Amino acid sequence: MIRPEQVELNPESPTLTARVLAISYHGHDATIRLEPCTGDDDASELLTRVPGFALPLIGETVTIAVRGEVVAFTGRHDGQTWQRSEAQRARGQSGDEAPLE
Repeated sequence: MIRPEQVELNPESPTLTARVLAISYHGHDATIRLEPCTGDDDASELLTRVPGFALPLIGETVTIAVRGEVVAFTGRHDGQTWQRSEAQRARGQSGDEAPLE
């Protein structure tokens, strides 16, 4: 899981790009819905939360960076527990608790 606060618009990271799909304003900040430019039709959309000034345009391609550790679940929820990712195994998490931040 990548939290919106971890994804930042970063012009110094030209290798990670995404297209702006939508912007939701929340007063002092905004949430931007992004589609990664990976060439993979199954790529998941990303959300980023940014200050509400100097926002990109919808449809614009932006460069992004991810700050901090990303915790991902490796599988679908079966109604009981999530399968653990390698990072969770290394930390001794069972996979059914909330990811650490």
